[in-house]
Amino acid sequence: MNAARLLATGIALCSMVAGAMADDKKPDNAKLLIGKWELVKVKNEKLPTGFSATVDFDKNGKVKYAVSIDGKDTIKDAAYKVEQENIILSSDKQDRKDGRLTIKKLTEKELIVEDEEKKTLEYQRKK
Repeated sequence: MNAARLLATGIALCSMVAGAMADDKKPDNAKLLIGKWELVKVKNEKLPTGFSATVDFDKNGKVKYAVSIDGKDTIKDAAYKVEQENIILSSDKQDRKDGRLTIKKLTEKELIVEDEEKKTLEYQRKK
C-alpha cells in the first residue's frame, strides 16, 4: 500500500514538473515586445524610398508610433496590452480607432504581426 502511494505521488510530481517546464519554454510575448522596432516590410514588399516607421512599446503599456515620409515626421501614441498572441491597441483620441494585431512571430530581433486587414508587417528590433 505504501509503495502504491509513493508511486502515485512520484507520478503526480513528475507530471507537475513536466507541465511547469512546458510553460517555461513558451516565450513571454509581453516582455519580448518591449523596446523599439523598425518597420522593414509590409506584405513581403520593401518600403518605398523616403519612408520609415518605428514603434516603441514601453513596459507601462504605452506605445509610440513614428512615421517619416520624405523628412516629414508624424508621431502618435496609444495604450496597449498583450493577450496571448494578440496586441490590443487603444487610444483615447477620437481621430483614432482601437485595433488588434496578431503576433505571427516574436523573437529578440524580429516581430511579425498581422493587422485586422490581414496585412503582414515585419519589424526588426532597433539597438
